[in-house]
Parts: sequence; structure tokens; C-alpha cells
Amino acid sequence: MNRSLVLTLLLAGCAPPALQAQLVPAGVPAAAANDRVLLALYTTGSDFEDDVDPADGVPDEQASGKLQPKGAASDDLREIVAGIQALSPARRARTQVLVMMGGARKQGWRGTKLLDGEALVRDAADGYFGNLPAGDYMEVRPEGRMNDPASLQRFLGLVRQHGEGVGTVIVELAGHGCSYAGMGEDENQPEGRRWIPLPAIAGAIHASGVHGAILTFPACHMASLEVARAVGAPFKYLVGSEEGMSAEGWNYRTVFAALGRPAEAVARTYADSLVDDPLHQQTNYKTCSVTDLPKAQAIFPALDAWSGAVDLAQDAEPLVSASKACKGFGIDEPTDAAVSIDAITYFKRVAARSARLRAASERVAALAAAAVVHHRHDPGYEEALGLSIYPPHVRVPTGEEAWYGLDVAASHGFWPVIEGLRPLLPAAPGRPTEKRRVR
Repeated sequence: MNRSLVLTLLLAGCAPPALQAQLVPAGVPAAAANDRVLLALYTTGSDFEDDVDPADGVPDEQASGKLQPKGAASDDLREIVAGIQALSPARRARTQVLVMMGGARKQGWRGTKLLDGEALVRDAADGYFGNLPAGDYMEVRPEGRMNDPASLQRFLGLVRQHGEGVGTVIVELAGHGCSYAGMGEDENQPEGRRWIPLPAIAGAIHASGVHGAILTFPACHMASLEVARAVGAPFKYLVGSEEGMSAEGWNYRTVFAALGRPAEAVARTYADSLVDDPLHQQTNYKTCSVTDLPKAQAIFPALDAWSGAVDLAQDAEPLVSASKACKGFGIDEPTDAAVSIDAITYFKRVAARSARLRAASERVAALAAAAVVHHRHDPGYEEALGLSIYPPHVRVPTGEEAWYGLDVAASHGFWPVIEGLRPLLPAAPGRPTEKRRVR
């Protein structure tokens, strides 16, 4: 039996080789020994679900006084229902689906609701999600908050329980995202408290005891060193985007067709589905990658060693100029502030600019490149090689606007470098923002 778990957020991982050797008969491929699948989705509706027709800052149901079935999260759930219904009877019997939904200013999306795949199919019948009789849900919490780390931890704890004996567990954390700033956002909560900070996401993952083979984030900017460091290695693969992600998210028709295959193949299918889906061809900024999280853990000591070698008295200029030369992700065009830049590209550019830091920079770049097993991008994003990092040329402000610090930095040593550059850089124009209609 292959104890790999895939999570779509996604969360998944592999059992120790010794355990696999005991459980998988000799000569039998691991995928054939246990091809049962659990697909678990933590889907925060956000304004993509409640403010779409028109997208004018006013919730659609508030403006119309009627239930409104339109919404990006609802579209995802409809695709999942179609994926379930397209499965063969045998495959469907070996596939579980768990969904926790909430976080939108719609009658069906207030509080939190937990349901399984068969209930999801019934919920989709009238075109509107969240309006089944309460008894049809596994759990209904009117006071629940999708931005509450305790809600996430409860969900992941259920994933761990339902994943016992399952070959591939897929968990997905869906919503808005911003790498080191975390993800969300629950529109039913007060402004400024709608997201789950990255350390709280990591805390919920570790406290729940969930393990697996793949962790995916259908959210902006979550394929980063900061996220890989925070999540650690309970999961085998991280799937996400360095750039913003369009509201359409994954192509679940393609994903469901891949269920039952080895975890890496499923992870690659997620990435390919984002870039290749015909529904996404109206966007031109798509990037997606698959990162081997256990391999990625070697990056952070190397980044600490690089940081320890930095002497800002002589290295500030190459560090800043290399960052400025990189393509920025999440660019706020009026201010030229970026959320992140590609880490592999950045350290290669530092190596080209600084003989002193060349060896250390090349080592970080090589380790990051080795951890990325698959990456895709639209034309013009050739620098998107799979993992991003905070851009050293963007000054981090202090006080309430400080969105980057030791608790979320790409490594303990990297933060003092960013902090040391602060007085050498022009004042930041404000927190980076996304102007596109993206997650």
C-alpha cells in the first residue's frame, strides 16, 4: 500500500520506505496496491463568490435581494460535481470528497458547512450551493469562520481521520493568497481580519497531524520559499503559482481524470490544468509549479549560509540591482512594488554580480532548482522557475504595515538581510496590491 496523501490547499505525503516495503506486495506497483483517493477542499468563497455580477464592491445578493448562483467557488464545486459524475462506478467507489465551504456574503456561504461528495452532488442539483437541509451536511457551524485557524485545524484533523488507509489524499486550500501574508479571505469578517496568516496556516497543518503527498493552493503567490519553509515536509509536493492565479482555478475535469495515478502525476496534472485550460486563455500571466517539499528543506540552511556571508557595506548594490532586474510577481504598476520575484533567477543574478557571493548564491539556486520537479508558465514568464522569494529591492515598512518579518521570512538568516537593506532603500509606497481580478 502506498501511504501517499495528496491535499488540494492540496495536502499529501508518503509513508516511510520500510512501511511501504511491508505493505506493498513484491512486484506490484504502489499505485495498484492502493489507489483509493481522498480529495479534501477548504474553500473560502471570498468576493470571487459574492461580488461577481457586476464586480462593484456590493455583494450580489445584497444588491438583488435574491439568491445568486454565480461565483468562482461555486463554479469550482460544479466542476468537481461533474468530475464525480464522470467517474466510472469502480473509480467513484474508491474516491472520497470532503468540502468545507464558507466565507462569502451569500446566504448559503455564511458560517461554515462540511459535506461529502454525495451531498455535494445533491447540493448542486438546484444550481445554488449551501441550501441543503441542515441534516444533509456532516457539520453546520453558523458561527464558524473560514479565517479562523481553529476551523482549518478542525478540517485538517478530519482529513487525517478520513485519510487513514487511503492511498492518495488530496487537500486544497482555496481563496485569495499572498505568499508570506497568508491566505483567505472570509468576507463575513471585519476588514483587516479576514485572512489566516502564514504561521497560523503552518500551525494548523502541524497541530492537526495530517500528512500526505501533495499540498496545493489555488490562490495567488503561494509557490514561494516562504510557504515551503512554513509548511515543511509533512507533504511530498507543493502545487501553486508564483504569480497571481485567475479566479477560474484548476480544471477539475482534467484533475478527476488523473485520480488514481501516482502522486507526482496528479500534481503535474494540477499545474498543467491551470495553464492549458481553454477557459484560462483570456489571461496571460499564468504560472504554476510542483515542488518536492522534502528536497526543498535543504534550501533553507544554504540560504542561511548565504545570508551569513552577506556584508551589506559591499553587497547592498548587487543584492538590490539583481532584485530590480527580476520580473516582479503581483506588481502594483502605479508604485512598481512587487509581492515577490523568482528565487532561482534572483540568486543566479546575484552570482553574476558578486564574485564574493557567487558560490553561495549558485548553491541556493541549484538547490531550489533541484526541488522544483515541474513548472509551467505563459509566454513572458520565462523567469518563473517555480519558487519565489521576497524582493530585496522592496523596502519593508514598520508598524502596522509591516507584512514581512522573521516569522514569515524565507529563512532566519534572510530576514536580517532584508531588515538591513531597509534604511538603504526609498520608502515603500504601501503594501503591494493586485489590480487584476485574481485570487
